[in-house]
Amino acid sequence: MAGGLGVSPRVAATTIEEWAKVVSEEAEKHLPHIAMMRSKGRIKQGAASGGGMRWVVRVKDHTLQGFEDMSPISFERVNTKVNATLPWRGYYMVDAISLREKLEQGGPEAMIKVFANREEVMRRAAIRSLADKFYIDGNATGNDQEFHGIESFMGISTQTATDELATTHDDTYAGLSTAVGTVDATNTRAWTPVIVNTAHTPTAGLRSFEDHADEYLRKGILESTYGAGPGDRIDLITLTKAAYEDFLNLLDDKERIPVTRGGSAKLVSMGFSAVEFDGVPVMWDSAVIATDSDSAVVQGYGWSHDQLELRLLNSGNLFSSKVTYNDTMATDNIFLYMVGNLKFRGPRHFVKFAAITGV
Repeated sequence: MAGGLGVSPRVAATTIEEWAKVVSEEAEKHLPHIAMMRSKGRIKQGAASGGGMRWVVRVKDHTLQGFEDMSPISFERVNTKVNATLPWRGYYMVDAISLREKLEQGGPEAMIKVFANREEVMRRAAIRSLADKFYIDGNATGNDQEFHGIESFMGISTQTATDELATTHDDTYAGLSTAVGTVDATNTRAWTPVIVNTAHTPTAGLRSFEDHADEYLRKGILESTYGAGPGDRIDLITLTKAAYEDFLNLLDDKERIPVTRGGSAKLVSMGFSAVEFDGVPVMWDSAVIATDSDSAVVQGYGWSHDQLELRLLNSGNLFSSKVTYNDTMATDNIFLYMVGNLKFRGPRHFVKFAAITGV
């Protein structure tokens, strides 16, 4: 609570709450993943029980068997589901406005004017930083306070150059191994992402991304498609700027005209620039990492936002806020925070495009 010569609780709360709202709205305007999840109702906020997220994952179906007359039928419990768990993670941003700053601007009520001068810098920093969290590896050393982004389940151990997909998956996400056949021996890729090797080298020689970008993207789209319903295929591909340029140049060379319709038209209506390829919007995102933890060059990722959630414990805006007055330092302390995590409901619905030969 504000006290002493600080701004009144009403002014402090109104000012910082309005700024938190602006940050949240700007995040939706500038971050395609936030915009996509908001449009699909995939941002969940509010109280949750327990020390983290827990959800049930169906990894296989019951088997439909042939029915032979007068033949014995055996019954057994069929476990088709497993539990996935993730901890809560969080971020915050702070600033302080001193009594002297306020007096120089005309008194305690001038907090609004003082804060406005630094609002733009802090707002851009918050949005820029939040964009990176979708691609971060929350399992990596030193990232124990970070969200679990898409790189949290994209680890591999070895790669054969002639394999167009990752040879050996070697990661753990939400307590479950991504190795082929580990979560379920029948539906072997139930918890395994699609990683397309863009340094695929068959006997004829290297097939570079620059010359075969369309084929690599098509491979990722097909391998991550499991049906015709919502969430059964990816709905966005984000590339690095260089990879996106290679892709567009290749379309030009093949005299294929980039079009905007369907999913890409929806993105355009939200203020983003995208072209459509095989029914999937493709765009470049400055937050896409250039190299991964294995030093492999990354071209981009495929996303299914029907299978992705942003779960937040704080309610209201993406960022919640608080202002307190410090009598000792004579400052109004500004605190913005978000507590939650990203939840990828199943890694198999997500794609990575990277030159993993040699890893």
